[in-house]
Amino acid sequence: MLKYDPRIIISCHGLVCFYCDSARKAVIWNISVRKSVAVFVPNSVIYETTLGFGVCRKTRDLKIVKIRYIGWWRSVDINATYIPSQVEVFTLSKGIWRSPFGSNLPRTSAHYYHNEEVVIDGVFYWLATNSNTMLIVSFDMTSEEFREITLPDDLSQTRCNRISMSYLGNSLVVCGYDKHAINRDLCVWMMAGGVSNSFKKLFTIPSYGDTILRGFRKSGDPIIDIRGEHLAVYEPYSKRIHYHGIDGVEFSFKVYPYTETLFLLGQPDNMVYNGI
Repeated sequence: MLKYDPRIIISCHGLVCFYCDSARKAVIWNISVRKSVAVFVPNSVIYETTLGFGVCRKTRDLKIVKIRYIGWWRSVDINATYIPSQVEVFTLSKGIWRSPFGSNLPRTSAHYYHNEEVVIDGVFYWLATNSNTMLIVSFDMTSEEFREITLPDDLSQTRCNRISMSYLGNSLVVCGYDKHAINRDLCVWMMAGGVSNSFKKLFTIPSYGDTILRGFRKSGDPIIDIRGEHLAVYEPYSKRIHYHGIDGVEFSFKVYPYTETLFLLGQPDNMVYNGI
C-alpha cells in the first residue's frame, strides 16, 4: 500500500503505523490478523507534517493526529501565530479528519523530530525544539489535549540527534549524553511518577561510540543501538554489555513490545479512507 520509502511512526496494541510523506498516506497494519487500512493525510507544500498514532482509552477507537508546523527551510514567517488546519484528528470509526476536542494547540514555533516518537497508555510524545531549547510535546488520544514537558537542564540544550525517548513500565524515559562526563556517557532519565516536568536520573551507560537507547527488556535492562550497526543489551548493575548478533545499518533499528490484538479484524483488508 506504500510504495515509497515509508517510515514507522509507532507500534502499539499489536498495530504498526507507517507514514509516507510523498504519497500523503498513513497505513495501520495488524500483523497478527494480517489486515491493514490506509488513510490519506491532508498535506501542504508550505508546511511540514508530523503524525501521532494511538488508541483512545475510553472508546478503543484508533486515532491519528496530524500537526502542521513551519519547516526550517520554508518561505513562511517563522514567527507566524496561525497555521491553517494546524491540528486535525482522524478516527477510524468515523473515517474522517476533524478538529481536536481540546482547545490548547501546540505552539506554532515548535519544530518536531522524527524517529523518536513514543506512545504510553494512549498518550503520544514527540521530541521537539523551540528557540534552540529541546522539549517534549504530548497529545492525549482520549481528551485530545496537548501538553509541553520540560526536559532536565542537562538535556534541554542538547542537540536533537543526541536525545532518544523510550518508556519503562508506564513511565516516559529520556536518554542523552552527559555534558559533564569526559567520555560522553549516556544519562537515562525517567519522568518520576508520571508527573510532567519531574525527572529523576536512573543510571548512566558508558559510551560505545554513537550510542542510542532503543528500549528496555522486561528485566529493565536497556536495549541500545551502537553506532547504528549493532543492537545490544546493557546491564546497569554488572556494567556488562551483551551483543545478540542483531546487526543493521544506520537508523534501521526500532524496538517495540508486541502483543497480539484483534484490532482491524472486522475491517475489509486494504481499505482506503480519503478522510474527507
